[in-house]
Amino acid sequence: MNKKRILLIALIMVTGLLISACSGGRFQTTSWPGMTLHEGDLYVAYQSHIYKLNPEFGTEMTRFPGEAENGGPLFYSNPVFTDSGNIIMGSYSNTLLSINSTNFQLNWTFENNNRFIADPLVTADAIYAPNADHDLYALDHNKNVLWVFETEKPIWASPITDGSYIYVAGMDHYLYALNPRTGNVVWSLDMGGTSVSAPAMSEDGILYVSTFNSELLAIDSTSRNILWTVPLEAWGWGSPVLVDGILYLTDLNGTLYSVDSENGQKLWFYAGDGEAPGSPLVTETNVIFNTSLANVYNLTKDGSLVWNRSYATEDEEDTSLFGTPLQIGDLFVFGKVNAEGVVFAIDTNGTIQWEFIPEN
Repeated sequence: MNKKRILLIALIMVTGLLISACSGGRFQTTSWPGMTLHEGDLYVAYQSHIYKLNPEFGTEMTRFPGEAENGGPLFYSNPVFTDSGNIIMGSYSNTLLSINSTNFQLNWTFENNNRFIADPLVTADAIYAPNADHDLYALDHNKNVLWVFETEKPIWASPITDGSYIYVAGMDHYLYALNPRTGNVVWSLDMGGTSVSAPAMSEDGILYVSTFNSELLAIDSTSRNILWTVPLEAWGWGSPVLVDGILYLTDLNGTLYSVDSENGQKLWFYAGDGEAPGSPLVTETNVIFNTSLANVYNLTKDGSLVWNRSYATEDEEDTSLFGTPLQIGDLFVFGKVNAEGVVFAIDTNGTIQWEFIPEN
């Protein structure tokens, strides 16, 4: 499968359309699992359900809704939690939902005319929800609209905040800094390409964002200047991860990069097999990432391969691993697409410890 077709499939997949035939069914799905660890429990959003799992054994504790209905919400993003314990969840089905994580009852829905694809940003004062209709919606916790900020194209990237401003990347090539109380633009910067991922941000105010121009950019939030750019082999889809002055990120060519955040120097890279549209998982000693061909790679922080495994079985050879893995104690959890199971956990040697297969 050539690169252009892979990228086209990735775009169509995220819009929630069903892909057919030519890919052999591999991309026939409307979402991939979004995962969040909250107060010791694992929450997984996939297709029409949010599952609450025991992370030690992968067993289901409860789900929302109890029974999925035709035309109900289809989930793509990760569950996001408020301080009071409510889940804020966007859907392909043009709704933003607030769900009580204790009893899994619906608090409210905010209806719209387009998809909520990215994770919302939740603060003590507001919920900032990007939408494919070009708008970023600021709501209070009772779903009252505080303000709406409109861009030229859809917003597929999650916003972030440094406590002073809201930063959000748009598909119109711009990175915006907004006043969180009014939604007014403080500044904007042309990144030279579309971005669908949340920026990473350093303590000294440097924003790091990957783009569909196959670049990683460092942007000074004070001077509003691009400090440096790093070329990538393909589109950058997942958010960069900043740890101890080093940036780790992947691209849709399946390449993992290690970059010095100070000067943009590439320290090393590793070429995986398949597309890597998520972010890598950075542990105390290692970097782990997965690809669409159901491969998992475990590397040291100097770029040496520890092991790699394929988790495609003979009867599920079209299985893909999308999204960003989670670490839960000594386990690493991955989301699956086109497989009977939804998520599975491996140990540090890559051995599967459990797999969650919904009963229906």
